[in-house]
Amino acid sequence: MSGVSPVSYNYPPLPQAELEQLLAAYPDTLTVAEVAAVLRVHERSVQRWAREGRVASVRVGRSYRFLRGDVLKLLYDAIYGCGMETKRSTIGTYR
Repeated sequence: MSGVSPVSYNYPPLPQAELEQLLAAYPDTLTVAEVAAVLRVHERSVQRWAREGRVASVRVGRSYRFLRGDVLKLLYDAIYGCGMETKRSTIGTYR
């Protein structure tokens, strides 16, 4: 499955309102576990993306926190390909 992105399936993209609804139940700041649950990826992937700067985050002690708006931007950009730089466009791909 090398090079296959989860957003490349034949499902129609979600409208922005539905993306926002996905995170409506979450607080303004999310933990690694919450972001991983929303994106359906492993927590270590989210930690790696934060460490590499692929998603905006704040370091709190030994953990990371993410603003809900930054997670929405990540989702929206991954689905619609809205000009994220090349390094960030690899989020969700299998290697």
